Amino acid sequence: MDDGDRADETLTVFPERIAQRTAEYQARKLRACGVDPALYGDTVETGLFGQDCFKAMTAGGVVLDGMVHMAQRFALHRPAMIDERLVQRGWIASDEADPRGRRIVQKFEFLRADGDIVVTAEMFRLKPDPAKMGASRGTRRKDEDPRQGLTLLDGKTMRPKDVMAFSEDVGNLIHFEPDFAKRYGYRAPISQGIQTMIWMMGALARDRPPQTFDVTARFARPVHWDDTVRLWASPNTEDQITGAPDVLRAINAEGKLAAELRVDAVTY
Repeated sequence: MDDGDRADETLTVFPERIAQRTAEYQARKLRACGVDPALYGDTVETGLFGQDCFKAMTAGGVVLDGMVHMAQRFALHRPAMIDERLVQRGWIASDEADPRGRRIVQKFEFLRADGDIVVTAEMFRLKPDPAKMGASRGTRRKDEDPRQGLTLLDGKTMRPKDVMAFSEDVGNLIHFEPDFAKRYGYRAPISQGIQTMIWMMGALARDRPPQTFDVTARFARPVHWDDTVRLWASPNTEDQITGAPDVLRAINAEGKLAAELRVDAVTY
């Protein structure tokens, strides 16, 4: 990358920090996502480590305002417990041009003091150029009904106060300010992708919290802070042991895919 093509995010490694989840914090954030905190008991809900990733970025000088979260992967290697102190490390894995701005991949790991890795995370993000947000990424197929073959599990209507409560400690005006959101082509502020992802991941903990998993969420459309979304699941016909779905989809009021969670592995 030459100097004329250099992105603003010039850091390659984020400052190391301590990630620690309190019961009060977890309960407050999960309620904002529409998830019952009792599902996780004394264990840490993995998706909330995404907020720690954003905090690490901020500590490293990254400006979050206007950033759009495109996809997220979490791998849980072993459960973390409430109040457990974990060392968080992170770095920028790639930063490339995109028709709408810049496409950035950031990776993080959360470790116990003995170096044992508890969680790894990958964040796929867009740093949009407002002048390019209408650019096409190529030919798109006509949408099929994303609910076909799936079973309805849940539904909810987003509330501005929940979106703001979830995002209050990480910032990004795209979640708070209507005028700012409109600059980037959104009719209203949008929720964090992780907020929807945590809601979908709650379906994996309905009977008991997972011991390990590997999941990836793709955020196909924005979920505005007042949208109604429904959760649909595909039964996993190949895994009769866990009974966990292999695909979960958040569908908006127009019947369009807002987010999809692919469950590549899970154990209990």
